[in-house]
Amino acid sequence: MSSVLSLILVGSLMSGALPQNLPQIELRDRLTRGDAIGVEMKNGRRITGAVGDAQWDGFWVEHPPGEATFVSFRNARAVLDPDTGLAIGLVAHDRDRNRWVKPTVIITVTAVTVLVVATKGLFPMCLFVTCFR
Repeated sequence: MSSVLSLILVGSLMSGALPQNLPQIELRDRLTRGDAIGVEMKNGRRITGAVGDAQWDGFWVEHPPGEATFVSFRNARAVLDPDTGLAIGLVAHDRDRNRWVKPTVIITVTAVTVLVVATKGLFPMCLFVTCFR
């Protein structure tokens, strides 16, 4: 009895799952104002309408007569066919990750360079002795 119940539960959970063999789509490259679009969010909500204003972190989907809905690139999971609602691709999140890495590396390299120049090449040994005389 418990195995049948678990199979039914797993089957119902899998029905909402998206196929993993769909192509990766970078939304930032495909947005044209006025184009019809359908998007499934990570929380399962589906949004369809026309592409509105695009911003660096997302875009607006207009669906009159209601208010426009903001779609964050980070929270989008799949691109849907706006007419049928079927998934046509998974949203690529390559540009969403690690936006902090490049500035952090630049700041760190600059700080270390300043310390090396200020200590006349004795950094990091000067952490244990007085270097600034």
